[in-house]
This record gives sequence, C-alpha cells and structure tokens, in this order.
Amino acid sequence: MFVGDGSFQEICQELSTHVRHHLQPVVFVLDNEGLYGIEQMLVSPCYYKEMPSDGADFYNVLHPWQYEKLAEVFGSEKDRMHGRELTTHTDLESLLLDIADPSNDINRAPILARVRLDRHDYPRALQYKINEKCK
Repeated sequence: MFVGDGSFQEICQELSTHVRHHLQPVVFVLDNEGLYGIEQMLVSPCYYKEMPSDGADFYNVLHPWQYEKLAEVFGSEKDRMHGRELTTHTDLESLLLDIADPSNDINRAPILARVRLDRHDYPRALQYKINEKCK
C-alpha cells in the first residue's frame, strides 16, 4: 500500500491490527516533510515554482513523525513488525530485493517503509496547474 503522510496519520492505529492478526502487508508512507502536498497544489500551486516559499504553506504542515519507528511501537518480541527509512534509490532497491526473497525473515511480519521525499515534490501529472496559474 502507498499512502501519504497526512492520510497515514489518520489511520496508523491499523498497524496494530496487522500485527495482531499476523498479516504481512508492506506499507509505504510517502513523507514529503509533512506537507499536505495535493492540498497545497490545489490552493497555491505557485508554491512549487517559487523558491523559497511565499509562506502560503503554513496551514498545510503536519507534525513530523518518525514513521519507521512505529514498528517498535506496534510490534513486540512475539508479534514482530519491521520499519525501514528509505532516503535513496539504493535503500528502496535493497528493501524490494528483501521483499522479493521468500526466505527473508522480513516477509513474516508487516513492513512499514518511510519514503523520504523533498517538500517540493509533486505528481508531474499536476504540472498543468503550475503552468496555468504561475506565469
């Protein structure tokens, strides 16, 4: 599952259910430094063009979490969970190789991967909003 950091903060307690029922999902939390990016794009798309920000992002900022450490909170010695922080392509490749190996112990418990993104990252499919509004 891929989920943004803002949405994840609303449903994170479900990790406890995954651990309790011995489910084995892989959850990728897309962490763009705690910014509600899509909402920012809708309200003030020029934020993504102008550097530094004109301050229009003040109401879209989340309290920062260390998502990968939630594995320590929801997991236990008996019922494990794995947390990873991914900051590079190499980190992602390493995790994907681990997941692809059925004999790897990581696949016997839920995995929570925090994907660190830049605050100004946005889906390129929304580039048209910047082009229309920020000339």
